[in-house]
Amino acid sequence: MPENEAIRRHLRKSIFLSSASEETINELAAKVEYIEAKAGDRIFSKGETGSAIYFVVEGSMRIHDEDVVLTHRGAGEAFGEIGALASLTRTASVTAEIDSQLFRLD
Repeated sequence: MPENEAIRRHLRKSIFLSSASEETINELAAKVEYIEAKAGDRIFSKGETGSAIYFVVEGSMRIHDEDVVLTHRGAGEAFGEIGALASLTRTASVTAEIDSQLFRLD
């Protein structure tokens, strides 16, 4: 797990948290879970109820509906935010394209 300062620095760079206060960044940094995903690991599947937002620290994520690739997310980007904030059903699956590191925030 990266040091707390490294976590805060990464969260500050996220467009999703660009207007968050330092206090908010500090609170979130204390709550993140560090995940190492191997290429091919499924992060979540279409149809699951959203409960977390993910921040890509390093690597690349494929957002897809079965074999149809919808988009990709890389370092500094977030995914899963809509489902997490509204507890909605996931409308796509996310799979690591290469070995990747993520922060997961419930």
